[in-house]
Amino acid sequence: MLAITITLLMHLQKIDELIRTLDMRKDEAIIRTFKQVAKHFEEVFAELVPGGTASLVMQHEKVPESQTDSEQTPRSAVRNYSGIGIKVVLYLWKLFSHR
Repeated sequence: MLAITITLLMHLQKIDELIRTLDMRKDEAIIRTFKQVAKHFEEVFAELVPGGTASLVMQHEKVPESQTDSEQTPRSAVRNYSGIGIKVVLYLWKLFSHR
C-alpha cells in the first residue's frame, strides 16, 4: 500500500511539472503574439492618422494593497492581465498642416 502511495505521489508531481511547463509556454505564446499585434497596430495607426501615435497595452489586475507578496497565490503572468487598453496621441497641428 505504501509503495502504491509513493508511486502515485511521484506521478502527481510529474503531472504538476508538466502542467506548469505547459502553462509557462502558453503564457509566453500569448505575450509574444500580443507584442506582434501591438506592433502592427502602431504601424497601421501611424499610416491612417498622420502625426498620431497609438499603442496597445495589456492592463493588469489590481491587487489589494492589504495583500502582501508573500500572501499572494502564485499565478501565471497572463492571468494577471484584465484587458487591453489603447493609448492614442494626436498632434492636431500636424493633422491640419497636412491639408
